[in-house]
Amino acid sequence: MICNNCHNEIPEGLIFCPNCGAKVNSGNNASEKEQALKKRLDESEEKNHMLEHNLKIASDQINSLSSKLSEETAKKKRVPGVFKVFTVCFFGAAAALCIVLFLYMDIKTSEDYFGELYSETYANWNDALDEIDELTAINEYLQFEVDFVDANIAFINADEEEMIYHTFYCDDFTGDYFYAFNIDLVESEGGTPCPKCHS
Repeated sequence: MICNNCHNEIPEGLIFCPNCGAKVNSGNNASEKEQALKKRLDESEEKNHMLEHNLKIASDQINSLSSKLSEETAKKKRVPGVFKVFTVCFFGAAAALCIVLFLYMDIKTSEDYFGELYSETYANWNDALDEIDELTAINEYLQFEVDFVDANIAFINADEEEMIYHTFYCDDFTGDYFYAFNIDLVESEGGTPCPKCHS
């Protein structure tokens, strides 16, 4: 059975359509079915006409685009290579600029690196010079002390019978048991200098 209002098929014996809620007229069921089918056929034909119309519009647009593409292709053939030459020159110049920028950045980075390295080396060099000056001053003072000791102090081995005096760095001075006196005092008591360290 077909609903008179929504034209959907519904079970037999219903008073109201379960789809749209309209009252069902069960008296002329066959004619309702025919009317519903006719309405669906009309709607289908209308859709087919719409599809044919849209297809024709799409076909016209495709033909128009195809003709434009042919015209553009013909224009490119009439001007051979100009656009290509321009494109190649443009991208070549861009590549050259990138290479120049890369080299500049590499050189700049190298300059910065060697500048920092030079500054650090120069600072280390100055520190080393300061340390050398300090060590030189200490060495001069120690040399003064050594010269003073050598000129004024006599070192005598306690186990020697003769009173022979030595400098601190003499090979004959053992340094185990010894006496340290003023040289003038030792010489006044008859002491004699070591021939090795006082030659």
